[in-house]
Amino acid sequence: MNWKRILLTAVLVCLIMISGIIPAMAEEGVYLGIHTGPNWIDDTQTSGTTGEMDTGYAAGLTGGYDFGMFRVEAQGTYRKNDIDKINIFGNSTICDGDISSAALMLNAYFEYENSTPITPFIGAGAGFNRIKYKGYAKYGSATTVTYNTSENAFAWSLAAGLAWKISGKMTLDFLYQYLRSNDVDVAGTSNWGLTSKGQIDYEVQNILVGLRWYF
Repeated sequence: MNWKRILLTAVLVCLIMISGIIPAMAEEGVYLGIHTGPNWIDDTQTSGTTGEMDTGYAAGLTGGYDFGMFRVEAQGTYRKNDIDKINIFGNSTICDGDISSAALMLNAYFEYENSTPITPFIGAGAGFNRIKYKGYAKYGSATTVTYNTSENAFAWSLAAGLAWKISGKMTLDFLYQYLRSNDVDVAGTSNWGLTSKGQIDYEVQNILVGLRWYF
């Protein structure tokens, strides 16, 4: 997944460079918004088990208040990624399942207002994340491990993006967001009745497109 880190880092660097180069007054007041886009979860590892996830999706709603240079909002986002590979103690498996999360975040943004319709911004957030990990993995001749875990965890995020004012009351957002929850409890139970418990770090990177309506 190194190429994904390189790509997302390059996007972030470009956004920061743009924010320093561009010398439109953003809309102020209450707004509601929607957002969606692809996401990538970093590989998970715990108790001799590693997992790789397919590219997934994110979708959610926002509501907040824009003060001009600063913006605060509540953000609710659902994310889901299918399981691609699970290795148990170095053994490849036949597997299926997914990992999903529902995050409720409080975000704050700094916006670089300028004389163009494009407003660069950066932000950070903190909140609550409910993560669900479910599926199975078969390995060897007769062993199946089943996963079905839901866990509540603290989450924090970093973001950078561009806001394009497309009308007097509507703004189009292009956003990169990194979100992380540490030490999320997971458990797997084999068909032999043995249960293995551990913790993973839930790290997800998102490229989101959103719309905001001002009132």
